[in-house]
Amino acid sequence: MNTKERREELLIENALMSSMFNKIWLTDWNSKNHLNLSMTEVSILEMLASEGQKRAKELSEPLHITSGGITGICNRLIKKGFIERTRDESFDRRSVVLEITDTGRKVVQEAFDMRLEVLSTHFNSLTDEEIKEWNRIYKKLLKQVISK
Repeated sequence: MNTKERREELLIENALMSSMFNKIWLTDWNSKNHLNLSMTEVSILEMLASEGQKRAKELSEPLHITSGGITGICNRLIKKGFIERTRDESFDRRSVVLEITDTGRKVVQEAFDMRLEVLSTHFNSLTDEEIKEWNRIYKKLLKQVISK
């Protein structure tokens, strides 16, 4: 087997393992998820909790979600009482911002605890150094993909 074929084999193996790991992660998240929230919903709540109010576009870009998609997700979070829409007249009287509620902040902490429980179980066979290396590699890959 030549070098190119070996690299292709390694890449395919990585893609299959990543896909399997993601499926297992989501299955475990869903089995522990008494909040009935998707990871995208949790990510939105976390962003609003840590960064403050945002317009929908400011949420959609880092999550790589269309504006229509973010609107639907935010509508569900509003219906659950986790976020609210308010007018931002300092920017434009038609401008709407999304803000996390106190209930939403409590949910963020619960979701964080659930995520940590799942991650701890999945990564318990790795040392801290191995996890650091895993993170370094993912950051390198994300930087390359995002910069395109």
